[in-house]
Amino acid sequence: MNFMHADDRIHVVGESTLVGAAIVRRLRASGHGNLVSACGLAPDFTQPAAVDAFYARERPAHVFIAGASLLPLRSAGERPAAQLRSGLLMATNLIHAAWRRGVRRLLFLGEAVVDVGEVGWPLEGDVPGSGHAEDGERYERAGAAAAITLCSAYNREYGTDFLAVVPAVVYGPGDSTDPARSSGVAALVHKAHCALVAGEDVLRVTGQRIPQGEFIYCDDLAAACVHLLGRCDRDDVGECVSVGSGKAASAEETVRTVARVIGFRGDVVVEPAVEPSGGPEGGAAAPRVATSANSGLVGHMVLDSSRIRAQGWRPLVAFERGVELVYHDYLVRHVVGALL
Repeated sequence: MNFMHADDRIHVVGESTLVGAAIVRRLRASGHGNLVSACGLAPDFTQPAAVDAFYARERPAHVFIAGASLLPLRSAGERPAAQLRSGLLMATNLIHAAWRRGVRRLLFLGEAVVDVGEVGWPLEGDVPGSGHAEDGERYERAGAAAAITLCSAYNREYGTDFLAVVPAVVYGPGDSTDPARSSGVAALVHKAHCALVAGEDVLRVTGQRIPQGEFIYCDDLAAACVHLLGRCDRDDVGECVSVGSGKAASAEETVRTVARVIGFRGDVVVEPAVEPSGGPEGGAAAPRVATSANSGLVGHMVLDSSRIRAQGWRPLVAFERGVELVYHDYLVRHVVGALL
C-alpha cells in the first residue's frame, strides 16, 4: 500500500536536526520533493493560532515531527520547566493543527529514553542509551511520552492516522561533539581524535554519559520513518513502533570501537562514573560503573523492532561503519574546515 505520493506536500518539523535532515535526504532521494521549507518562515510553534494559520496556508498531506527539536531537555540546564512547557506546547499545537487542517498522516519521532512497553512511563529507572535516567532524560521521556499518547488520543477520538516511532540511540554525521546535546558518539570521536593527535598513551573515558546500548544510524532511522509513513498500515504495525539495529554494546565495547576506528593504539580505560550528589543518607553515593561489567544489562536495552522488520525494513549501516562515517564528517568539519 502506498500512502505517500510523489506530489504530496510534506512538512518535516526539525529539518535542521540530525534525524530531521536525514529524513529530508531520504524523502528527496525517494522522489518526494514537494517539501514545506520553513527555514526563516516557520511560525512560533508555541502559538496555536500561528501554527494553525501556517498549516492552513501550506496544506501539508504528511508531517514528520523530529521530537528532539521540540524537547532538547538534556541540555536544558537550570530551566527544565520552561523547556518542557515549551516543548509540550509545540507538540500539542502541531498535532492539533494537523488534525484541523486535514493532514492525512503524521509521524512523531520520540527519543531513545521512552519505554514503549507501557503507557504510563515511570520517571525512574534505567533507559536505553545510558546506565541511568538522568534528570534531563527523565524530562525528555515524560515529554515524548505525552506527545506519543496525544497522537494515540487523536486517533481514538478523531479517527486520525498518526504514528509514533521510538528509536534506539541515534548517531550520525553532523551530530554535536557536546555529550549533553547528542548521543555521545561524536563526543567520543572528538575525545579519541584529540588523544591520537596529542600522542597520548592512554584514552581515559570517565562519566555517566558514555553511550551504550543499542545504536541506530541516522539514515537507517530516516529510511524507517519514511517507510512507515509511506507504506505501512497502522493496523499492521500499531500506533507506536520501536526501531533499532537489533544489536547492543556495553560502554567499554563502544569506546573500544571508536578507538579502533580512529586508529588509537594505546590503552583504553573506561572509569566508573560517580554520582555528583550524596546518597540517601547524606553520605557519598556509590560509584556507577559504565564498563563491560554492565554487559548483563545489554540484552534489556535492545528494542523489539520485529513489527517494522516484518514490513520489509532493515538497517544497513553497522555500528563500526557508522562510526567511520561520523569520523570522516568530523575530520571534514573540524580539522579540514579549521584550515580553510
